[in-house]
Amino acid sequence: MTGLESPEDFYLSLPIRLLAGLLAWIALTQWYGQLGERQEAIVEITEEEEAFPAPEENVLERISVKDGTRIHIIHPDELLYVQACGDYVNLFTEKGQYVKEQTMKYMAVHLPPCFVRIHRSCIVNVEYILRIELFGKESYHVRLKNGTSLRASVAGYKLLKQHLNL
Repeated sequence: MTGLESPEDFYLSLPIRLLAGLLAWIALTQWYGQLGERQEAIVEITEEEEAFPAPEENVLERISVKDGTRIHIIHPDELLYVQACGDYVNLFTEKGQYVKEQTMKYMAVHLPPCFVRIHRSCIVNVEYILRIELFGKESYHVRLKNGTSLRASVAGYKLLKQHLNL
């Protein structure tokens, strides 16, 4: 017999094969058990987060921006919109534009609820929105009261519609 085992060789290796199979079966059942426990823990954590929403103390009351030798204090209700610029954000107010070393993610989380992220690079204060215009196929522009036009992504437009209850 070339390439095939003889029945005697098979019977001699049978205990080793059974032991290896049993160990593999035990390892797999342990792994699946731990995987199920992790999923249950994730579900419990998610349910706890829903039961206890994040505290409102993380909302920014003011934003300080250093400009040379001066420090400007900007209240969030003065902000028209926030725009990404690399590792910085540009804060736009009616008085002017300020650059702050902060991330868009931080600003999106810590700004008051009247701010909506309409694009990955833009967060707008809904209090200053004049209108929303369809601009081409599935492309929207948000027009502010001061005349500024901001591009909204499809996902950002959906968030904005949800926020405005449209």
